[in-house]
Amino acid sequence: MSNKFYKLSFFKVKLKTPSRSDILIYDEVGSDVIINNIGQYTFEILHVRYEQINISVLIRSLWKRITCNTLSLSSIYIDYYIKLVSPSLIMTCIDNNISFYEISSRHKSVKTVVIQNGYRANGHLFDRLKQLKKEGLHANYLFLFGKSISKEYAKYFKGEVFYIGSMKNNTHPHDSQKILNSIGFVSQYRNCKMINIGDKRYSFNKLWDTPNKTVLSFLDRYSKEFNKTLFIIPSSKNSISLKSEISYYKKLLGFDIKILSCSNGYKSIDMCEVSVAVDSTLGYESIARGNKSAIFSLRSYYEDWDDRGFGWPKFFPNSGLFWTNTPDTDFFTKIMDYLFHVSSDDWNRNLKEISYEDVIAYDPENHIFKSILNKEMGALK
Repeated sequence: MSNKFYKLSFFKVKLKTPSRSDILIYDEVGSDVIINNIGQYTFEILHVRYEQINISVLIRSLWKRITCNTLSLSSIYIDYYIKLVSPSLIMTCIDNNISFYEISSRHKSVKTVVIQNGYRANGHLFDRLKQLKKEGLHANYLFLFGKSISKEYAKYFKGEVFYIGSMKNNTHPHDSQKILNSIGFVSQYRNCKMINIGDKRYSFNKLWDTPNKTVLSFLDRYSKEFNKTLFIIPSSKNSISLKSEISYYKKLLGFDIKILSCSNGYKSIDMCEVSVAVDSTLGYESIARGNKSAIFSLRSYYEDWDDRGFGWPKFFPNSGLFWTNTPDTDFFTKIMDYLFHVSSDDWNRNLKEISYEDVIAYDPENHIFKSILNKEMGALK
């Protein structure tokens, strides 16, 4: 509760009543991905993290809460917002917000849409669902990364599933320009001391330092031995955080590494001849885009997390052509040699042989999502 009051101390007030719109976007986080893919349809954003509160909706909700205590104030607020916007579809990119899956039971005339926005493990979502044991969780449409992870969602959620990969990844066009003999390490840096994974808090350094140092120390030696250029593909979105990120890697490794700072991470991974990630979503997205990429999924080893092994929940051996869950430099070297020498045709053939699309599909320009959206909006109008 104290955390909620802390957040409320920073909220913005909105006085204007929400407008009727075709689509209501649930949670501003990730809303840009949806907005970039809904074309001409009108939308409103429902802020659910206390960063903005609509006063007219809040007043009605408070009165309802006084006269009816069967629902929480936040649920009443959400319901009034939906009633005022009167959307045909409610969409979210926050697929691990369990409350969203309860909306359908209270608003049966409105269809709900879930878009997976990140690579999921038990700690992100499924552990909580096992503990809650809630029934009736539903979304009309779930647009998920691939067939393998959809089996985990199906244990807890009902709805029609489509495999589209990452909507954000699909939105960005592929850049064919390459920096020859380049290696890009996909950073997962966060400018914080603690990080939440599900309901647990961890020291950032405890989870990130060891795998980062293991992989980057190897890549530094490999790049020097084989005349490659090593870059960090930063995760920072602003200059202040980037400065902190550069400082983190210098302190961790004891030497400077070049930063490949482009307009976005997708452009950066497209530019690198070979990309390397620990277990970041961007690393998996890079492979889906057809880029030669390695996954050194070492957190599964250091933390004994089975659900952080390569491609989870799809079964793969501990090491393969371009991945390993083991901190073994012989495996690292073999993988990097393969990626630098394999032809594009053989690379794509090898991805098909292991059915990589089951892990994360690729649908450039999101044709599948847009066809369902237009079909639904056409049927409802």
